[in-house]
Amino acid sequence: MTLLARTASPTVRLLPHLISALVVLIWSSASPWDALAQNGREQRWATQPTDHFDIYYQPQQRSHIDAVAREAERVYARISYALRHELAAKMPLILVGEDRDLPRNEGQARALVTASRASERDHLFLSAETFEKRPGSVLAHELTHQFVFELLPQADRDAPWVSEALANHHGGLWDSSELVKVRDAMVHGSVPAVEDLTASDRHWGHAVFDFVAAEYGAQGIRQYLAALRGGLATRSDAIRLAFGVSPRDFNAAFQSYLRTRFADR
Repeated sequence: MTLLARTASPTVRLLPHLISALVVLIWSSASPWDALAQNGREQRWATQPTDHFDIYYQPQQRSHIDAVAREAERVYARISYALRHELAAKMPLILVGEDRDLPRNEGQARALVTASRASERDHLFLSAETFEKRPGSVLAHELTHQFVFELLPQADRDAPWVSEALANHHGGLWDSSELVKVRDAMVHGSVPAVEDLTASDRHWGHAVFDFVAAEYGAQGIRQYLAALRGGLATRSDAIRLAFGVSPRDFNAAFQSYLRTRFADR
C-alpha cells in the first residue's frame, strides 16, 4: 500500500486511509520543520548522489546504498524511456531501515525530511526491508506517480484513475484481490467502459494499460497520455485521437484481451 499527499499550499495533506505505507511519495512544502525537537539531538545522515536521485541514508543503511542506487537508476531509465520524459529535477530518496521507520503522519514526514537535510520538494521514502523483498516494483510504482504528475498535471480532474493505474502497470505486479475483482466482473458481464473509469477503478486501469502496452506498445500509452493532456472535450475523444478507433471498438478489443489474459489466472 502507498501513501500519497499532494498540495499546492504550505500544508501537506495526508490521505488517512493510506497511512500504513511501505513506500511513501510525499509532496512537501518549503515550510521548515524542527525535526530535532522530538529527540533532542541531531541524527547523522549521508548523501549518495546519482544521475537522477539524491539518496539520503544513515550509517546503518550503508550496505544497501549501492543496490538501491543501481535499482533506482535502472527503474528511472526504464520509465523515462517508455514515457519519453525526463523529470524536471533530481528526486530526493530517503532510505530508512525498516517499514516501521517510515513516516506515518505529516509531522513524522517533515521531521524525517529535515533531519536528513533533504531538499524541500517531492520526496520518495523507502525502507531497506521492503527494498529487499520487492526491489524493482516498489520503486517503479512510486516513481511513475512523479512522471504522471509532470506529464498530466490535471490527472485528478481529467482522468483520476490514470496515475495509480499506470503506476501499477509499471510496477509489474498484480494484487491477488484485484485479480479476483477482474475475474468476478468478467463472469458477471460487468466490465466498465474505459471512458467511464473512476478513481476507485485502479484494477481496471491497471488492466487497461497492460492492454494498451500489449496492443499498441509504449507509444500507445504515450499517445493516450498526450490525448488526455490535450484537454479534449471527453475521454471518448481521447480514445479516438490516441488509438484511431471508436470507444466501442476499443472497449470490445479490451474485453477480448481480458478474456485471453485473465480467464485462467
